[in-house]
Amino acid sequence: MQHILPYSEETEVLDDRRDLPDGWQVTRLGRLVILKSGGTPSKSDPAYWDGDIPWLSAKDLKSFRLSSAQDMVTELAVTNGTRLVPANHLLILVRGMTLLKDVPIGLTTRAVTFNQDLKAMEVQDGTDATYLAYWLVAHKEQLKDLVDRAGHGTGRLPTERLIGLKVWLPSLLEQRCIADILDDADTAVRATENLIEAKTRYQRVLAEQLLTGKFWFTEFRGQTWREAKLGDFLSEKSERCPANETPVVLSCSKLYGILLQSERFSKQMASHDLRRYKFVEPGNLVFDPMLLWDASIAFSELRGVVSPAYCTLRFVSEQADWRFFRYLLYTATMRYNYKAISKGTNARRKKVTASDFLKINVRVPSLKEQSKIAEVLELVDSEIVLLRRELDVLKRQKQALMQKLLTGQVRAKEFRP
Repeated sequence: MQHILPYSEETEVLDDRRDLPDGWQVTRLGRLVILKSGGTPSKSDPAYWDGDIPWLSAKDLKSFRLSSAQDMVTELAVTNGTRLVPANHLLILVRGMTLLKDVPIGLTTRAVTFNQDLKAMEVQDGTDATYLAYWLVAHKEQLKDLVDRAGHGTGRLPTERLIGLKVWLPSLLEQRCIADILDDADTAVRATENLIEAKTRYQRVLAEQLLTGKFWFTEFRGQTWREAKLGDFLSEKSERCPANETPVVLSCSKLYGILLQSERFSKQMASHDLRRYKFVEPGNLVFDPMLLWDASIAFSELRGVVSPAYCTLRFVSEQADWRFFRYLLYTATMRYNYKAISKGTNARRKKVTASDFLKINVRVPSLKEQSKIAEVLELVDSEIVLLRRELDVLKRQKQALMQKLLTGQVRAKEFRP
């Protein structure tokens, strides 16, 4: 990566014109935008807060289009500590720990305010704001190379380096055409993301209804559910890995279930001596006794070993379908139970014993109804998986389009030489 010199009228040297498509020019970002700084109104004055104007900070730069924020300010705050910018302004993070791994960039779609960790860019005549926003997103690796560390370890993107960044610029008409094409790709991505979110919400509601007996299938109408304890279906196991196996080390995550420890931490955190580690097989239940209150529990689909600090259990009842319990253990009722049986003075490190876990009361239907419920929920899960795969394809297509359109490798029909 070549070093980007700070922008200077006197030392302006742009030596990559030979690579430009016909009709394009290369210039510095500082020639295209006016930078604006934000700020934070006094947190002690309630007159500035809980208004109807978004006040953006690093945590709000999660999407390309920016129209909302977790914090809102009043009109009084606009002239007392922060700055208001209208739609079609670019916002970029210039200070914060996030910069050590990413450079968030977004485009405002309404008037917003922002804090001092962000910079706003007002795009000048002759440049399309959406095109420039996409161009910066496509060149995040270059932007990350410009980030340095402040004295206390926080990431910092110096203004002089930012405005010195080289930008490839076609005519305004072609900029708008490229922006429209990328907007279409972005719309497809967002539509699929929204569909996944809606389908996930539906799955949660459906699971809660089916797993608590509030909704039933016609063929099981009138059948009663029996009261039981988890210990009627599960028992604790503490097997060690068979001597003839070289086991993989697994970890329990509330977000991803049971997965390879190297995938969760990018390296193996376990001891080199795995003799004390607990052996698990597909269908075994694993939970972290210190984090069960936060639903750190999952059924394993892998064969391997887990930390001896984990609790491991197996099914012992022929009247249980483990797939039903896989969903049951994530219901709101069960999460409440996990918190209720967690003991300890540290609010975030309360411990649960396997014996207390197995005493939790549950209501369960017949084995056939368990299997029917599990099959329906698995069907919804499979639809979500397919949508996520489709989303991955759409994101890759969008990324490829950005790379080709923003470098002129591919040009819209009306701009081809």
